[in-house]
Amino acid sequence: LREFRYFFVRKVMFTKHSYAFVVFPGGFGTLDELFEIIALVQTQRIEPIPVVLVDTAYWKGLVQWLSTHLIEEGTIERHDLEIFKVVDTKTQVYKAIREFYAKKKRIKRYKKKK
Repeated sequence: LREFRYFFVRKVMFTKHSYAFVVFPGGFGTLDELFEIIALVQTQRIEPIPVVLVDTAYWKGLVQWLSTHLIEEGTIERHDLEIFKVVDTKTQVYKAIREFYAKKKRIKRYKKKK
């Protein structure tokens, strides 16, 4: 267990040392960390990483809002919603992470062949 005096240090450390982000229902802190990761991936400041939101019913309203308001306003593009995946079970979490890395491995092999 690590404790951090400053919140930004905590975010830097978990961003740097994580291989996946599994996000459960939470409050402002959870949303802050979630949007930080999504923004870093979207702006290509970090390598893409699996971002998995758990509990479809909980995240439904937020995803719907992102899908309508932000896309309609032109502040994100539809493909930005592919940065994360929403699931309900631990099996689906595991599958989402495995599929992400399997796809990444296939892309890496393809690029080497060129």
